[in-house]
Amino acid sequence: MTTVEVIERYDLQCEDEGKVAELEDPYKLGALDALNFPFVPVENVFVYEHPTKGDLLPVERLHRALSYVLNYYPHLTGRLHYSESYNPELVRLGSGGELIVAKCNSRLEDLRSSKNDRLVVTDLPSSGADLTPLFDPTMEGLCRDPILTVQHTRFACGGVALGVRINHMAGDACSLFKFCRDLAEIYRNISSEVTLSGPPVIRPYLQDTNGLTKEELASALQYNPPDVYLDETPPTAVPDRGPDEGVPVIGRILRFTSDQLTKIKQQAMEPQGTGWVSTFEALSAYLTQKVYQARVELLESEGKTPSERLGSQIWTVMNVRAPDRLNLPPNYFGNASYPLRTKIPHELFAHGPLWQVANSIHTMIRRVDPPTIKQTLDWVAVQPDISRIKMDLDLVEGNITLMQWSHFKPYTGMNFDGDTNNTPIHPILSSPPSTITTQIDGMAIFTSTEQELTTNEYPPSIDILLSLSKPLWDTNALKHIVNNP
Repeated sequence: MTTVEVIERYDLQCEDEGKVAELEDPYKLGALDALNFPFVPVENVFVYEHPTKGDLLPVERLHRALSYVLNYYPHLTGRLHYSESYNPELVRLGSGGELIVAKCNSRLEDLRSSKNDRLVVTDLPSSGADLTPLFDPTMEGLCRDPILTVQHTRFACGGVALGVRINHMAGDACSLFKFCRDLAEIYRNISSEVTLSGPPVIRPYLQDTNGLTKEELASALQYNPPDVYLDETPPTAVPDRGPDEGVPVIGRILRFTSDQLTKIKQQAMEPQGTGWVSTFEALSAYLTQKVYQARVELLESEGKTPSERLGSQIWTVMNVRAPDRLNLPPNYFGNASYPLRTKIPHELFAHGPLWQVANSIHTMIRRVDPPTIKQTLDWVAVQPDISRIKMDLDLVEGNITLMQWSHFKPYTGMNFDGDTNNTPIHPILSSPPSTITTQIDGMAIFTSTEQELTTNEYPPSIDILLSLSKPLWDTNALKHIVNNP
């Protein structure tokens, strides 16, 4: 039986204590941060095979590198707090992050179950959950526990897994991978150089309204944003969020090769050839329609009417860092994810052509322009009570959430050590773990594969960590994509 045992715990502080003193406390978060769910962490597991000689990722060196990288991220040593008006902020800066050291009694080669002899996250202990620190999604836990936690787990073969987590209120997936790349850079150069080539910009976008003109303030107060709204119901105590009870939710990895993606993209194009869709839009349409059809199949087998019971909303987020969006600094660290949603009619989702579903997703993404993004965030910034901002998202059966991590290059620049020939040791797996916060019926996370480092194929292959209620995996609609997308 595979077990993971915690051996040691280390406090994580800035190497330069003065870095914390340079920041105000409380440290206010920004408008983009306010649009996130604090009970959903941002975390990833990197797995490295042991070289033939030498020690892989020694804890002492990793600990030292973490201290140096925190000089650039001193706010990550604080704790989450909500003001009386529920505005998120970081307090008690200098409380520290945490490095957990653990060991696993299994060898990496013994964990592989894939028919292609590759390691996937569901092969790992508890699908990767045991390789990241325990997470308490209650409000008490969120405000008590560190913003940054790292777990170093050594396997019996000498291989290592790094599980890195940041509280979602402090940053999104793009920021998580930026932090990890910076950590790897400092680790590699720590004996001679402890400065980053591309230091992060950590000041949140719209941290307050001081940057808005009088005209922008007046406009923001009158604006009616899409996809978010102000709940006029008097606020009540913030509910704790824990694991849902009921039908088990199972997370599985679906791989789509370059050839398969090309075929799906061709099928998702308008027959007349007048429009276009991205690979993400085409694959999203393919996946969401198959999942919806599986739900229809299951309900019909139970004698129920799907159109009366199923939601058909697609929810995702857009990275707004780019010059044609908010034009944030290239090394911006924080949240920069803007919510998007669309609703697909039942008949189209259940029986319509793929290209029409793809066109709906394409329209959802392309309809949002920079002025809309800015005006919405201005509106968020001027609200006196952030707790009343709600996303127009129905959490009902049938809806699906799509998260695109594949653009963040989760394998590139994540090498810490080299082998005897100084060849970089890249991760053999980089993936979010399958945990109670991702095992939500209808959650799909798109990630890169290890081929990111070795091939120039376009489109590059994609893994999807898809979580669905257990009965759905046995439907005919999903058997096809599980065995042969």
